[in-house]
Amino acid sequence: IEVGQLVLISGDPEAGKTMLGTQILENIAKSYKVGFFCFEFTIQSYLKAKKNSRVNLNNIIALNDGYNINEIAMTIKEMAKTGVRVFLIDSQMRITSPAGRNMEEEESLKFSTLAKICHSLDVLIFLIVQTSKGDRDNPMGSKKGGHEASIIMRIEHTKAKDENLREFNE
Repeated sequence: IEVGQLVLISGDPEAGKTMLGTQILENIAKSYKVGFFCFEFTIQSYLKAKKNSRVNLNNIIALNDGYNINEIAMTIKEMAKTGVRVFLIDSQMRITSPAGRNMEEEESLKFSTLAKICHSLDVLIFLIVQTSKGDRDNPMGSKKGGHEASIIMRIEHTKAKDENLREFNE
């Protein structure tokens, strides 16, 4: 994983997408400033949960407004000018796009805008996405999302096999 890429973190509901995304961001924040578009829960709840942890909160710039894709793009551009190179957006479902398009066009606009920003500004964006039940390889509402991403991480709930449980318990 390197700058200039759009990385999708996808998976089942409650699979740990946000937890994985914030852990990645917090590790990078040990050394660098990062941007966190905290759209799924309040910044206050995130900060409260991390209050007594070893997370360098001084390097995490958390935002929870400006859901429009154009506002997000503008914010990323402004933050990149100050040296921020890594961003986490939680999540695709909260991002809005200009009205007057069908769902596929609106969703595709989100992914293409973010991918272009990654390439043009040489930044790394982690985007948490929900996948459709009918097509688990692509973000909900967009075939383009899977094409625009450099990397897709998929988290799934799986049931442990009995043989693995026996090995673990021995």
